[in-house]
Amino acid sequence: MTTPSIPPKTRDRNTAIFGPLVPDRTCGACTACCVELVVQSDEYNKPAGTPCAHLCRSGCGIYETRFPICRDWYCLWRHIPDLPDDARPDRLGAIFTFFEPETPHHLFKRAYISAVLFDQERATDGPLFDEVLAMFSEGDLPVWVGDEAGLVLSYPQPEVARCAMGQPNGNATTRAEAVRWSTGVRDQT
Repeated sequence: MTTPSIPPKTRDRNTAIFGPLVPDRTCGACTACCVELVVQSDEYNKPAGTPCAHLCRSGCGIYETRFPICRDWYCLWRHIPDLPDDARPDRLGAIFTFFEPETPHHLFKRAYISAVLFDQERATDGPLFDEVLAMFSEGDLPVWVGDEAGLVLSYPQPEVARCAMGQPNGNATTRAEAVRWSTGVRDQT
């Protein structure tokens, strides 16, 4: 499955990049990550789109003793105060999260933001998803969007990505932007 998995030991890295958790912002009734994301760790494994075995009506049934991978990971809604309450994953229909794979297989997957769509109809019903996507597309990290069928690069623009990956094309502005991405200037993580 192509849905990104929750990376282990991400709390310190997320905090370094996006700041601490927003005070007084809790997951509340949202359990989207407990269902929609892949979890792979020494302690627990589950595929995307499958509820965690410990998920119950009130949330995590083992919250106080939950696995380290769950204890250390939070979606970007918990880290970024500029995201409105309606951008909470269960309300938005998408989880925005940061990933930094140990072995990236792609220039634009060294470190990136992923918008995992699990309720595409709800996510695309109003302007909020596009506004959040636009906010992340102003930053220094690539942005991927998708669902269980796969992720598609949303930012940078495809012509910039192709040029950065060694397929020169486009105008001088495109080539200059591609050089910044390929040399890591845009990747400030």
